[in-house]
Amino acid sequence: HRAELERSVEEAIARCTDELTARHREELERSGEETTARCTLELAARHRAELERSVEETTARCTDELTARHRAELERSVEEAIARCTDELTARHRAELERSVEEAIARCTDELTARH
Repeated sequence: HRAELERSVEEAIARCTDELTARHREELERSGEETTARCTLELAARHRAELERSVEETTARCTDELTARHRAELERSVEEAIARCTDELTARHRAELERSVEEAIARCTDELTARH
């Protein structure tokens, strides 16, 4: 009778051990899945923040470069416009001076002819 009891107790202990091991395994798996999910979300959040920061920095750098290029182009354009206007004004002024000189010569010639 004692041998049967011992065997029965051993079987009960083995069964309980198996059940506890199975439960423990399930809890570990569940815990592992939850930890994995949490870590994945944290990494995704960090990655998103890094990407957003990187995009903002790249946007700022590109904006600065475009602004510098645009400024240089505007300065060049203004310089060209000033040079063009200066040339046009110089040409007009030269034409006016030439006309004025021609008129003065003609007047002087007329006066000298009239006196002579």
